[in-house]
Amino acid sequence: MTMTMLAMLLLLEMKLKLKDKCPNLTVQDIRDILQHPLPKRNVTENDFRKLLEEKIKRRKSARK
Repeated sequence: MTMTMLAMLLLLEMKLKLKDKCPNLTVQDIRDILQHPLPKRNVTENDFRKLLEEKIKRRKSARK
């Protein structure tokens, strides 16, 4: 529950800051991003970007 609320807050902040640059981003994406690196601390911004791009690509291809 806490992770979901944190993800919702982060998603809101990102959408306000980035406007239309991240229209496909979901709360589940943010939760996955937050949970993925927690055990590991050596995760770069590029790692996050690649993870997001892969998730969005899979989601779009599943809709077709």
